[in-house]
Amino acid sequence: MSLSPSRVFRSWITRWALIALALGLFLMLCRITAFFYYGGGVGGGFQYVRDNPGDLGRAFLMGLRFDLVALCYALVLPVLSYLLWLCFPSRFSARVLTWFERAYFVFIVSVVCAITLVDLGYSSYLQDHLNVLVFGFFEDDTMALIRTFRKNYPFFTILTASFIFVLALASGSVRIFRVRNYLDKGPLPQRHFSFKVLLAYVLIIPLIGVGARGSLGLFPLHEIDAAVSPDPFLNYLAYSGIHGLHRAVKVRQEHNAVWNTNGLYYGYGRWQDAAADLYDIPVEKLPNDPIPLLAQLTPKNEWAEKTRPHVVVIMMESWGGYWLTWQSPEFNVLGELEAQFKADNVLMNFVPSMTATIGSLSALMVSAPHRPEGNFLTESRYMQVPFRFAPAKHFKQAGYKTRFIYGGGIGWRTVDRFAKIQSFDTIEGDFAIESRYGKIEKHDWGIYDEDVFRYIEDTLKEATEPQFIFVMTTTNHPPYQVPKNYQALPLTIPPALASQLVSDAQLSAERFRVYQYSNRMLGQMIERVRNSPLGERTIIAATGDHGFLLKTFSEAELLQKWQTPLYLYVPKEGFRKIPSETFGSHTDIFPTLYDFALSEFKHYSWGTSLLNPQAAHYAFHYSRLGFNDAGAIIADRGGTQYLMWDPKYSSLKRTETPSDELKLLDQRYRAMMGLTGMALNFGGMI
Repeated sequence: MSLSPSRVFRSWITRWALIALALGLFLMLCRITAFFYYGGGVGGGFQYVRDNPGDLGRAFLMGLRFDLVALCYALVLPVLSYLLWLCFPSRFSARVLTWFERAYFVFIVSVVCAITLVDLGYSSYLQDHLNVLVFGFFEDDTMALIRTFRKNYPFFTILTASFIFVLALASGSVRIFRVRNYLDKGPLPQRHFSFKVLLAYVLIIPLIGVGARGSLGLFPLHEIDAAVSPDPFLNYLAYSGIHGLHRAVKVRQEHNAVWNTNGLYYGYGRWQDAAADLYDIPVEKLPNDPIPLLAQLTPKNEWAEKTRPHVVVIMMESWGGYWLTWQSPEFNVLGELEAQFKADNVLMNFVPSMTATIGSLSALMVSAPHRPEGNFLTESRYMQVPFRFAPAKHFKQAGYKTRFIYGGGIGWRTVDRFAKIQSFDTIEGDFAIESRYGKIEKHDWGIYDEDVFRYIEDTLKEATEPQFIFVMTTTNHPPYQVPKNYQALPLTIPPALASQLVSDAQLSAERFRVYQYSNRMLGQMIERVRNSPLGERTIIAATGDHGFLLKTFSEAELLQKWQTPLYLYVPKEGFRKIPSETFGSHTDIFPTLYDFALSEFKHYSWGTSLLNPQAAHYAFHYSRLGFNDAGAIIADRGGTQYLMWDPKYSSLKRTETPSDELKLLDQRYRAMMGLTGMALNFGGMI
């Protein structure tokens, strides 16, 4: 019998399939174990079957998809190794590759089993799959942690049983790949390639590619897809420890900064030195930790005491401010929002925390700056720390129901877990909205803005207690989709603007259509609230997470490049005018809202109320940029670049003779960013 390509291929593919099937069954068995063990035992499991069969089925089906992704990745190397054998066909090369695959699958089986079993144990401790906190096992007192596990769990019994189990599966892999199966004697074939094998490869490789991608849609399978239900436990079941660990490693590599990096970057070895520069307080008069320095008290507000207004904060996806300056009847990007802008407070000298949605969202969720050298709060060692300066915590203390509403899957970037820790009573995403309205039209990232805003209105109408609602929309995002029945207003791009755009005409048109849609939906919602009983007892703030770049902005246009508006609707009785030229950034939003909504309320805030005419108002952006009335600074490690307005608030130009205001802006920026990173270590309640 010859050592033919077809025969070797059949032998190998049979073994690949057996190992993949065994691992798949093992992963599903572990998921079933987690379901019954963490889902309230057998009784709790049957309750899920009875009360939530649809969500439960989706959770297991999604879990199967995540497992399939891992298995397909594991099969890539063995499948490609067969192509290598076809290039050098011989009994010796078959022996070598068989030994290699034996070692490879022993390793893969051992690793997959070990990770999954560790993940099961990890879940009992932190009620989550493996995440970035797992590295704390090695960063903390490792022996102390082991002693803790020994006291709380049958540590050695679990370790021994797991070792025996993994060893048994690995041994099975060794038996499957027996070298002697390839040592049959006979002549080598004249033709090394088989058309049957080639056809099989044409079918198998794309299948493995699709399986590794996990999806036939626009996006590959992602953690956000695990949000299959409003129930966090079912979302936990839909995910896997393997993907959790992969994400933790990725986050660790991408955001490996320590929290005092910004202090060191700007020359502060101690938080006291940064605090002295920020607050103009001598070091010897500083408190024992920086948090008391953030304490502020709102003035007496009789309207707020009487009304107890709802407070809605909306972070609009990609709500860049520059494009609003081109508003005209022919290029109508504002729509119904234009009338709201004319009636209420709008600040355009305003910048977000940073350029990434999760960075701005997590920073605003705790009302802290995003540091130039810092990582995302949702993906750091502090992802489970409840910060004392979190706005939801303050509103909850003031007697508010606190809600976070997201226009997509609540599992995105672990924002659901972070929001819960920051004192939000409920976290509501696409499933909550769909469960209320039934089947609705969606885009690739979630729920269209019109339905998100409708959900907010209905929530406010039904409320029996004051509500604090923090909202993140998703529509104004690539691939630039709007509802099928949407009728756009005129959007003829002005020639002066068109000449600046770097994208093609079709992409720009799609971009501006989605931008217009989101603006109009916001404007329509505010108009409905204004003209209803809610208008007398609801405050609405809207800002953007970041802008979008369809042109190349020069250094003279740094403000225009990063600006997002701040819009504030406040009922007439509580309304106070904020000068439109006032500078500010995300950290100033909540101190301002506290002044509007809460009377004589003590809070901790990094920013300054925009209602305070005596305060110096700055706009700080994570890209080492600061703005104020005098101009702008770019605060790098090696020095500062100073820019002044020419003309006012429109264009910037460099100056070698900075004013005292610009020098103070530089000092404040460096001190703020240096202190924030170090102070976060003091910010938690645990």
